Amino acid sequence: MVFFIAKMLEFLKEISFVRLVIPFCLGIVSYVFLPFDSGHLIALSVFSACCLFLLLTIFIPALQKSHRLQWLSGICMYVLFLPAGYLLAAVRTEINSDEHYSRFLQNGSRALLQIDEPLVEKDKSWKTTAKVIAVVNGNEAATTIGTVLIFLRKDSASSALKYGDRLWVVNKFAELPPPKNPREFNYKRFMGFKQVYRQIFLSSGDWMKAAEKGGIASYGLILELRQLLADILRKHITDDASYSVGVSLILGMREKLDDELIKAYSSSGAMHVLAVSGLHVAIIYAIFNS
Repeated sequence: MVFFIAKMLEFLKEISFVRLVIPFCLGIVSYVFLPFDSGHLIALSVFSACCLFLLLTIFIPALQKSHRLQWLSGICMYVLFLPAGYLLAAVRTEINSDEHYSRFLQNGSRALLQIDEPLVEKDKSWKTTAKVIAVVNGNEAATTIGTVLIFLRKDSASSALKYGDRLWVVNKFAELPPPKNPREFNYKRFMGFKQVYRQIFLSSGDWMKAAEKGGIASYGLILELRQLLADILRKHITDDASYSVGVSLILGMREKLDDELIKAYSSSGAMHVLAVSGLHVAIIYAIFNS
């Protein structure tokens, strides 16, 4: 064990980049479990500035005079990169931005949403995510950022929606619920990693499709092509379970997998098979076909 640790330390000395990445990643993880408020952010910024001042005015001149104090530079770098990772995670979190839609929502607000991914069919609704493009309060409109989880009641209008479509909705946004039991899967935190913090349930009369369409045109064409390929697979694969696994492996449409099928793969220890991508399948096919 001691030999292994010594080898690792020797390896880290040769690759300084790895030594800097470790505290940087620890700072990012620290923000995930200990998010800041504005007071903590100011304190952290002041602390980082003080550490940088000490590094520039005290430690660097001392290091130039004595090789015995070189370990101090490593400590200073760790102290600097850890809050740097924390601050980067805070800045990159959309809900902390002044332009996030949650800061503009009021009673009676209207919001313009843009569907951000293909709709996933549920028992009684369609599920997808959408970017909040703007929030309107009375005669004032604000351009916003942020993503919301949408559930649309099934009908002919909602079934025709696609990626890039824009919807006008009333303010029925609700925060994602936290876990109700200890050690339960934290769905709220999981969606937070995807920058999704609120959800909205829309009945038929709660939304209206806008005339304009957004999104990336090339990405929309790719999604349509993927759906076309899925329809071709459906014609040749009649078994539902086999079709679900097929489109998941080949086309990455994991939303087709139902809970029972996922549970069956998980209990058999073959869950990793469903993580295989279409590229992997194509490479394996090319190897065996050569």
